[in-house]
Amino acid sequence: PGTPAFAEVLQAQALLDWTRGRTNRAESRYREALVIHETDPAGAPKVGELHNELAALMNDLGRYDAAIPHARAAVASARELRLPPAALGPRLENLGSALQGAGHLEESDRTYGEAIRTLEQALPERTVALAVALNNHALVYRDLGRPKDALARFERAIEQARRAQQRCI
Repeated sequence: PGTPAFAEVLQAQALLDWTRGRTNRAESRYREALVIHETDPAGAPKVGELHNELAALMNDLGRYDAAIPHARAAVASARELRLPPAALGPRLENLGSALQGAGHLEESDRTYGEAIRTLEQALPERTVALAVALNNHALVYRDLGRPKDALARFERAIEQARRAQQRCI
């Protein structure tokens, strides 16, 4: 199929395509890179990374059911490779988002809870990611009919976003 180096180029091109709105081409390139890394004995870290990027793209396109298996594979890979909280947390957040979009609110709630606990271990490095996870978890609470919990999460998300902004100044 191709070399790992070629797959790296495909992955970079996919991200560029995605940012330019060429999502079909981005998906195709991500999938091609994934096949190459899956056949590489040393490709496990890249396989998990590509599953995560495909899940994020699917979430962005509102294709939540298609995102779920990729997000699950990305989380499983992070656990298997014992990646640090700074890497696992965003993958859990991505899975929570896919589950939320697909209407699996109870599982999304549990996943966001784990994502938040994981991202808290990665502070201050992952301040922005934590703010995003808190905000999205608040939306799950809203959808579950838990307005008080949603409000508390929104308030925490705002505080985290402020902290992130202060770190950038």
